[in-house]
Amino acid sequence: MTTITAARPLSERTPTSPMYGFRPIVLKQLVIAMTNPWTVIFTIGLPTMIYLIFGASGVGEQELPHGNLAGLILISLGQYAAVMAIAMLTAEIAIERVKGWTRTVALTPLGMRAYMFSKVTVSVLVGILVLSVIFAIGHFTGAAMAGPVWLQSFLLIVALSVVPALLGLVVAAIVGGEQAYGIIGGGSAVLGFLSGMFVPLDQLNSFFQTFAKFTPLWGMNQIALGPITGWEGFETLAIVNIAAWIAILIGSAVLLSKKLTSR
Repeated sequence: MTTITAARPLSERTPTSPMYGFRPIVLKQLVIAMTNPWTVIFTIGLPTMIYLIFGASGVGEQELPHGNLAGLILISLGQYAAVMAIAMLTAEIAIERVKGWTRTVALTPLGMRAYMFSKVTVSVLVGILVLSVIFAIGHFTGAAMAGPVWLQSFLLIVALSVVPALLGLVVAAIVGGEQAYGIIGGGSAVLGFLSGMFVPLDQLNSFFQTFAKFTPLWGMNQIALGPITGWEGFETLAIVNIAAWIAILIGSAVLLSKKLTSR
């Protein structure tokens, strides 16, 4: 015989923690992201292939103040890989919000705070994992950097990942569908080219060299390369570029958020 226990009165119930379910959903989404073949191909495979073609060749042995040319190429392509991974994953937040999934989550014990924080955490962790893999490949294939430069470049790339994270949110909120992934993928390639991640900007004509300074990823790349170049030729405009784009993207995200939730 089954005994039915009466539910406790509401006055005796305790609310769940705001971060209820955070750890399991982070682990689950991390596994999903890193076993997604498209994530592996575009965020690890493509940058690694480009590095092996250009960085691991004989030209990569050219000496720099704190490393060699292969190391510089590795930093740029590692940053591009992190940009792709983080922008793609943060885009999911905006896409799910447009589709109404976040409203469903809000009705569950998981809670929106834990869910949103888990998404951001996963995007950063995936970016760190992707960057670690690419740096490891570079280390064993000829990339040379002074000891502290490896860590400095790595940490700078991770810290500056706030820009692609915001970019992914804004693009997905504007598009409002899975087409955002294609736009982010193609857009990241174009922005990576204009920022000097693929081709040194001094090899482009003066128009593109000037235009690049107004794009979202230019300042990021300039700062990430600072440790290996000894900050030679560094422009303080790079800091202004990053600050301006963070302000623009945060403002855009706030405005789009209000638009999406308005009736």
